Amino acid sequence: MNKSYNPFFHRNRIAALYTLLGISVIGTSPVLAGNSPAPNNAVQSSQKNGTVTGTVTDTDGNPLIGVTVIVKGTTNGVTTDIDGKFQLHVTSGDELIISYIGMKTIRQKINGFAPLKIVMNEDAHVMDEVVVTGYGNVKKSSYTGAASIMSTEKQKDLPVISMTQMMEANMPGVSLLNGNGTPGSNTSIRIRGYGSISASNEPLYVLDGVPVQSGNMSNNEMNSAGLGILNSLNPSDIESITVLKDAASASLYGARGANGVILITTKKGKQGKTTYNLKASFGISDMAYTFRPTMGGDERRALILEGLTNANLDAGETLELAQQHAAAEIDAYAAKPANGYADWEDALFRKAQQQNYDFSIMGGTESTRFAGSVSYTKQENVAYNSGFERYSGHLSFNNKYKKFDVAMNALFSITKEKPLPGDFWYSNPMYALKAVLNPSIPIYNEDGTYNTDIPSLSNMNLVYENEINQHKSQLARTFASAEVGYTIIDGLRLSTLLNVDYTYNKEFRFFSPLSSDGLAPNGQGDIYNTDNLTYNSNTRLNYTKVFGDHSIDILGAYEIQRWDSEYMAAEAKNYATDKKNVLNNASTPTYIGHYRKGDSMLSYVLRANYDYMKRYYLSASFRRDGSSRLAPSNRWDNFWAVSASWRFSQEKFMQPLASWLTDGKLRASYGVNGNIPNNLYAYYGQYDLTYSYNDQPGMVESNLANNELSWEKNYALNIGFDLFLLDRINVSFDWYVRNTKDLLLSRNVNPVTGFNSITDNIGKMRNKGVEVEISSTNIDRKDFTWTSSLNLSHNKNRVIKLADVSEYYSNSYYIVKEGYSLGTIALREYAGVDPENGLPMYYSNVLQEDGTRSRELVYDPNQAVSVPLADIYPKISGGFMNTFRYKFIDLSFNLSFTMGGHSYDAGMWALQDDGYSSITPKSTELRRRWQKPGDITDVPRYVAGQEYGGWWHSSRGIHSTDHLRLKSLTLGVNAPKAWTNAIGMANARIYFSGTNLLTWAKYDQYDPELQGTVDFNIPPLKTFAFGLEISF
Repeated sequence: MNKSYNPFFHRNRIAALYTLLGISVIGTSPVLAGNSPAPNNAVQSSQKNGTVTGTVTDTDGNPLIGVTVIVKGTTNGVTTDIDGKFQLHVTSGDELIISYIGMKTIRQKINGFAPLKIVMNEDAHVMDEVVVTGYGNVKKSSYTGAASIMSTEKQKDLPVISMTQMMEANMPGVSLLNGNGTPGSNTSIRIRGYGSISASNEPLYVLDGVPVQSGNMSNNEMNSAGLGILNSLNPSDIESITVLKDAASASLYGARGANGVILITTKKGKQGKTTYNLKASFGISDMAYTFRPTMGGDERRALILEGLTNANLDAGETLELAQQHAAAEIDAYAAKPANGYADWEDALFRKAQQQNYDFSIMGGTESTRFAGSVSYTKQENVAYNSGFERYSGHLSFNNKYKKFDVAMNALFSITKEKPLPGDFWYSNPMYALKAVLNPSIPIYNEDGTYNTDIPSLSNMNLVYENEINQHKSQLARTFASAEVGYTIIDGLRLSTLLNVDYTYNKEFRFFSPLSSDGLAPNGQGDIYNTDNLTYNSNTRLNYTKVFGDHSIDILGAYEIQRWDSEYMAAEAKNYATDKKNVLNNASTPTYIGHYRKGDSMLSYVLRANYDYMKRYYLSASFRRDGSSRLAPSNRWDNFWAVSASWRFSQEKFMQPLASWLTDGKLRASYGVNGNIPNNLYAYYGQYDLTYSYNDQPGMVESNLANNELSWEKNYALNIGFDLFLLDRINVSFDWYVRNTKDLLLSRNVNPVTGFNSITDNIGKMRNKGVEVEISSTNIDRKDFTWTSSLNLSHNKNRVIKLADVSEYYSNSYYIVKEGYSLGTIALREYAGVDPENGLPMYYSNVLQEDGTRSRELVYDPNQAVSVPLADIYPKISGGFMNTFRYKFIDLSFNLSFTMGGHSYDAGMWALQDDGYSSITPKSTELRRRWQKPGDITDVPRYVAGQEYGGWWHSSRGIHSTDHLRLKSLTLGVNAPKAWTNAIGMANARIYFSGTNLLTWAKYDQYDPELQGTVDFNIPPLKTFAFGLEISF
């Protein structure tokens, strides 16, 4: 509220307005004329009837005009006058419902007729929540689009190192994809599903109004986890995150907003006394869930012995002879080492430590505000010799002088990562542990030296290799922006924003001459350096005007974005020593690489918002984009959206429902935005200049020109509503359909061109779904509060049209097929185990002439046809957050869950091999194997050397990802104010927090959050942390 509020001036201004409208300002105003019921003297005595009077003010004592005061369950009501006063005929025992836009509704019981003094508090649920669009901020109550907003207040104590971790399970329609739990790894986000097959599916990230770089910054192919640039941001510097999801929201960003927009707002200075805040935490991390549990040495030995015996029996030997021969062979596969069975997991993995320190300052006057912070974060990986480290700083400054205003913002960070190889690299410790290093392989020789006689791992002992080899990355980032604005006349503002986002990434990899990888080249060093510079310029003219019951907000903008990247790489071998591993100490250079690339975009933007009586809202936007990634004839295209909302709760005919319907709004939007090719030069006819002939340079045509290549188009419809019920429950619902047309796909061309295919605009895809958000204040008392929030989302993805074929296989396990989801797994259909002989069986699924598929049971998997079987994308996902506060103690926790999704186990060939490979570690799942006639199980008989086990690319490897997880928990204790005031502190707090603490999953062999194909990467981590925060 404005502290300089002048009741006299305000009262005269309202009185003048009322006079113009011919309305008396004396007395009270009925809500519904003529509907005030007359007292029934025949039923009630005059002592129970009477007139109650009162005054309604805000917390500063200012009178509130137009407040609705109504008797619950009736149409008997009035509104307050210019002095905030009212009078109403009531019956003793009645309950008054007192409501006003932007204020918490009050229920007042009538126990007498003494004058009432009502003080109304602002309602954060209805009016205070702000939707940040990047082109101006609007109240949620007047917003016509679909957006989710997350304040970081409830996540501020969590032991996370990235903003993406804070978003998990907190926003409907937003899914995070990270197949690797390595700290600092790159995380992909999808908003309302996948909208493209070959172009980007990443949303646009906007930091304090400026589009920024995103994605993986690593150029090291062995760093499978990647290095996410979003990890360069300190989560403690973030005030809020807004996700724009529909066309009305995202079309403001045109081509860049095709997959949604994530707006990150950092903390800014506030008017008032300068405050200082210091925060420190320490935590321990481990794998969040069981990851591929394996048998111990003796159990594995017994299993292999059984497999060898069964193989001998199948070869025609008697049981006695088969067992004798098996016993003679067993030590070749499952020996008992002299030093005992090896514990490779203990040697390669650990309980990792995490520490974080933040210091921030904030303050300002009415005209000048400032904020700043510095922080340090260190997170070890659960695998030895790897981890993540970040140094960061943030500065924000705002000043207003007369008609001028200036805003400056800067972020600085240095991010260091010690990555380890992932996926199927031999030097990946998780791959080695689960696919190669069985307990019979010793870590050390009998003399205490490292055992390097491990042929199945190229003789690598990873305990030793990871000590002498080196992988490291360092990402330095500077983000700086400045905005200058000038108010030409009241309501008309011209502004210009300039931004530079610069990153320098340096990666180094060294294989010691003493290591397995470095043995042949006698040591090898690789270095990769990448410079990225993004420049943004945005000039805007914004006009806002309120006239009577009408208000308009019109904006025009001109934008320029330029991105330049330069890459350099070098490799050398032959090191005289491993003590100095710089490339200059290698005698033989073997490779050098250097290239530059970049693109640019030019845009014109128009946006108009209109509302009437704060009840009817219309919005329209238009954007014209030009991209250097397309030919001049197709470079420019137009993107637009229209939306509207109706705040029906403000209609007079809804007043009888005011006792329970505090606020209600209907929304609808439709629009189109675009997507551009990932390839910066896809339309060009290109030549590769790296070829040579007789040591002379040569050129080879590498890309066929296509001047007709154009934008992918997303056509999105969204219909939704927002309700605020009983002054305590918020409900938001959205139904959407997004059709992507002109998909960028490969199309076959005549081989006479020298090429097999060309990228063209051909296909079509659809995403359709619903989203629900429900939040409630369950209990709100002086010493105790309890709030809850639930979010649910459902998305259905379908490929509608492809290019030359109606289907094709992708990544061995997936099929891209018209009428099916992009995440469809297509494999042989497993039919279980024959209970008589223990052999795996499959359904043949051969296509018949009548269009049906055969259901014949076959033993040979080569006689079975792969068919679409399961969708990796969950049918339902969501989160359930609860927050409790009792006096100085607070507790909050968030449960995440998914239902209907699937994953495929790409590691079954080693762990659940059914005898195919007798040297690998063995999954505890093999305990359920068939052992005698009559056994009912889906795990076949274990036979050493079995050619086709049940793992053979079949649906046996498809597993449900249904799960419930305690995603986060925070328990905090705040020091009583009397204590902190006595020592000059504003606040002191200690807390315990954790992430991924408990998990209940339908399939228990690996983490259920690993979506799609699961191999041997580090799974998500759970972290426990204790922290201290003080402010003064």
